[in-house]
Amino acid sequence: MRDEPLPNTDPLDKHPLIRAPELAGGIWLDETPRSLHDLLARGPLLLDFWDFSCVNCVRTLPYLAAWYERYHPLGLNVVGVHTPEFAFGRDPEVVRRAADDLDIPYPVLLDPDRTLWYAYAVKAWPTLFLIDRAGRIRYTHVGEGGYTTTERAIQALLREDQPTLALPEPLAPLRPGDREGAVCYPTTPELYAGWAHGRLGHADDWQRDQVHHFTDPLAHEEGVLYFQGAWRPTVEYAEFVGEEGHVRVCYRAAELNAVMASLTGEPIRVFILQNGEPLHFADAGEDVIVDADYGSYVLVREPRMYNLVNNPDYGVFEVRLVPARRGLALYAFSFVPCTRPTEG
Repeated sequence: MRDEPLPNTDPLDKHPLIRAPELAGGIWLDETPRSLHDLLARGPLLLDFWDFSCVNCVRTLPYLAAWYERYHPLGLNVVGVHTPEFAFGRDPEVVRRAADDLDIPYPVLLDPDRTLWYAYAVKAWPTLFLIDRAGRIRYTHVGEGGYTTTERAIQALLREDQPTLALPEPLAPLRPGDREGAVCYPTTPELYAGWAHGRLGHADDWQRDQVHHFTDPLAHEEGVLYFQGAWRPTVEYAEFVGEEGHVRVCYRAAELNAVMASLTGEPIRVFILQNGEPLHFADAGEDVIVDADYGSYVLVREPRMYNLVNNPDYGVFEVRLVPARRGLALYAFSFVPCTRPTEG
């Protein structure tokens, strides 16, 4: 169950001590520079520190878009500060395409060198800051969830300027997993495939940034990556460079995502097997194609997060990804623990 305030609870900090740093050092994707002063001239500001390859960030975006539609006409500005986790997220064109694909309606400021990330002392994606017209941080939320709390903070700040403003009831949950009755279980932590933070279940003497011919062992531990075939582990990702191979992971969750890219620029078909079998339609993620001839697979081209598995029930699963050809870069796996509420 989500922790939400009582209906009349005001979540704003009444005695703020922190002034918001200036929005300097970034790249506005629409090429329209904005200062903090300019943004606050018409009303409060909601800042979202996010990354388009982060599952928690992507799951928060529909609420941000809805708040922008509801409250921008009443004075609220929203800015997405894209602070990249991986190197590809520093490219303005890549981020611009991702923002367009995600239908983000508000301005996005690229923070390629984490200048604003450090200025605002951000520790995790996503982090939201609500700033009043005097430039003071009045509300902070880390992670997804707490949507009703955040919306009531937005409304409270708008009413400070416009006490008689008529405002709607907070949004109803936009996803089944956010509704009352949904259950969130302990899940496998995010897994990285690069050598800097990765958990590779191999005792071989493989070398960083060098091609190695991996052998998938018979025993598999949860939350560890096991490779088969020729792969090259780099600082951020593992690159498939062989003719035949796979990566296998055992995990506990309801939903599975993977950050992947094609290093050749051409689409790469990646087959997906769960517990040794192709995915059924009911379990396939949004990016998966289920085909009678090919089984279940995803076409990987641009660097982003791909939604692979969406089981209706939480459980312990094993997934194997099989690239059809070389050039695949695997960055990370992420997991969603919440299940849909039982209907009726």
